Amino acid sequence: MPEFHWRISSFVDDDVDGKEDLLTAVEVVLVTAIEGGIPMDELVAVNDAINEHLDDDTDLGPIQDAINTAIDYEFDEISERISELSSESELNEHLEMLEFIAQHTGRSAETAKKVVQEKISEIELPNFDEYQPSSRGQNSNPDAEFSDNDLVSLFSTLSK
Repeated sequence: MPEFHWRISSFVDDDVDGKEDLLTAVEVVLVTAIEGGIPMDELVAVNDAINEHLDDDTDLGPIQDAINTAIDYEFDEISERISELSSESELNEHLEMLEFIAQHTGRSAETAKKVVQEKISEIELPNFDEYQPSSRGQNSNPDAEFSDNDLVSLFSTLSK
């Protein structure tokens, strides 16, 4: 859409009826597409295309607001964004995309990266708190002593 806007702006004469309406319509479609949810991996490409193709004469306010809101969402709502990611590889890929977006937009990704790294740690380490060993045997006295005969009897089946 940014390139289409540039083409109309550059190659359609100003005296052509409807040029401004067409440019406005392209801007509205672009904002609607951004607000509708652009995949994270395409967000930087859209931002770069906007910066490349839309000139200073274009009112970038609504477009820039939409792109900033989409980028901010990626960082501010990181817990929601990664809630459905369940593998370490998916989370690592998301982490790389956060770093990529941060490099291209000048934003800090540190807080979002910490959230992703915490989720990766949860996947890597099993939760041992949930494991409750059951008590075995009927002896309620943990200090009970075994006699030599008790021990021989206990391990006799192993020695055969």
